[in-house]
Amino acid sequence: MPEEAAKSYFDPKLDDIDLDFLLGGRPARPAEIAGRILSTLSALEHLDARPIEWVDVLYPGRSAATKEAIPRSVHEMELRVEDGARKDDAGNFYPSWGYYLSVLGFLAGSDRSLCPFSFSVSDGEDQPGSRNSFELELNEALVSGREAITECVASLVDIWSPIRGGVFGYEVTKLNEGHPLWYPPVGVLTYMANGSGYTLPPSPLVDLRPLQNGTLAVLKDWTLDAVLAYQSEFRAVNTGAERG
Repeated sequence: MPEEAAKSYFDPKLDDIDLDFLLGGRPARPAEIAGRILSTLSALEHLDARPIEWVDVLYPGRSAATKEAIPRSVHEMELRVEDGARKDDAGNFYPSWGYYLSVLGFLAGSDRSLCPFSFSVSDGEDQPGSRNSFELELNEALVSGREAITECVASLVDIWSPIRGGVFGYEVTKLNEGHPLWYPPVGVLTYMANGSGYTLPPSPLVDLRPLQNGTLAVLKDWTLDAVLAYQSEFRAVNTGAERG
C-alpha cells in the first residue's frame, strides 16, 4: 500500500486530528520517563519510516526558540528530562513534582519546514484528574494505512499507560464543550484503562481491542458522523457513572 499523509485517512470534517492521553498522577522518575520518550520515538519512526530529526524545545529558563537534538541514550535523555523538570528556588529536582517536555520531529535533511510529528508530555504526582497528558500531532506523517495508525496508538498506550484518551478532532471537542462528558470525547480511536470508571460499549460501529491494561475502541468508519453516533451510545452507558 502506498504511503499517504495521516490526515488523508480521516474525515475532513473532523479537523485538526491529534492524539491526547490523560496520564493522571504518578512520580516523574527521570530514568523511567527517558525510556518512555525513547520508546515513543521508536514507535513514531515505525509509523513514518523516513529519517526524522528529533529536537526538544521550551525548557524552563531558556528561550522558547531553543531547539536541541534529542539524545538517543537513556542516560543522556534522563538528564534532559531533569533539565525540563520543575525545580525549587535552589534548583533542586524532586521526582514527585514532575516535568514538561515538548518534542518536534522534522524530516531529516530538510530545512525544518516539514514537521511530520510534534508531541508534548507533562506528568507528575498530582491528582489523577489533573491535566497531566501526552499529546501528539501527526501533522504530515506518511503512513501505510489506518491499521498502521491504530497499531501505533496501541503501542503508545502500552508506553504511557494513560487513564483514558484517544485520537480526536477539534470539531468533536468543540461540539462537546460544556457537556458533563466533554472530556474525553469519543474519537476515531478511544482508549479507557481498566478502572477508569468509563465503559466502552460494544457496538457494530467499533472493534473493541483489549490491551494490556484497558480497551481500545476503533471506529470502523473514521468520519464525524460515526464519531457522533458512537458518542451517543457511549453517553447512554456512562452518564452518571463514577469516573477516575
